[in-house]
Amino acid sequence: MSVIASPSGRPLARLAAATVGLCMGLAVCAIFLLFAVVAVNILMRAVFDATGGAINLLMSGAYELSRYALLIAVFAALPASIHNGLIKVDVLTAWLPPLAQRLLARFWFALLLVFALTLVWLFATQIGETWRAGETSQDLGIPLWLFYLVVTLECVCFALISLVEALRAEPAPPEVA
Repeated sequence: MSVIASPSGRPLARLAAATVGLCMGLAVCAIFLLFAVVAVNILMRAVFDATGGAINLLMSGAYELSRYALLIAVFAALPASIHNGLIKVDVLTAWLPPLAQRLLARFWFALLLVFALTLVWLFATQIGETWRAGETSQDLGIPLWLFYLVVTLECVCFALISLVEALRAEPAPPEVA
């Protein structure tokens, strides 16, 4: 029996489930922020155009804020997408014996783990560099190291879920269309 076989009784599985839940909550909040910024900006542009420019309520930094919200949402959604099962094209792997399928799935998740750890390392180095340089976002003046910190933590979650999936006893069942 695997150390992480069931989400209810295994510590690593419970940590993975909590991590996925936290990341999904963050992704949903970031998407709502993105939608709100875009909707308000569209409304303010309509007011600006309707008044011939007399009323200017345009949000400065809306493009920048929407960009960072999307960045956070994408990286926060990675752990959940891996945990809930990736889309597979199993034309060739379906013909393999079950043991070979499990080994191939574990190899794939091990590669994802290496990729995630590489991202952690790359983003973590940027935290220090942008903090020391005092770099801020162009329009809003938000310190850039904050965004690198959030994305680094999301990549740590990505690595954790990749590890859990690589160690899992059975690969996730294929999607039925």
